Amino acid sequence: MARLITLNKPTPDTYKGWGFTLIAGLALAVIALFDGGNDAGNDGSCRFEVTADVLNIRVEADPNADAVGAPLARGEEVTATPTVVDGFRRLDDGRWAADQFLAPVPGSVCT
Repeated sequence: MARLITLNKPTPDTYKGWGFTLIAGLALAVIALFDGGNDAGNDGSCRFEVTADVLNIRVEADPNADAVGAPLARGEEVTATPTVVDGFRRLDDGRWAADQFLAPVPGSVCT
């Protein structure tokens, strides 16, 4: 006949020492592996691909605002934020680009 396993009631000492630390760490590692988070295969940021031949980057969310830096070319990828104001998406460095010319990269957390 099979013997049943009995468990003793945990005491405060149960949660001390390297044994508990090791078991808790392994459990958290397994959870992290299977959870997947929200990164969907990338760094969890908003990634977009430029769909226009040339896309100017602006200092403000305004088509008349000054362009800064070199314009982006079709196919380039940029990191952005979920913020869209007056048709302009805020890029990760605080600059702005026309949202209509940015397509989410597969796996991006923003649309």
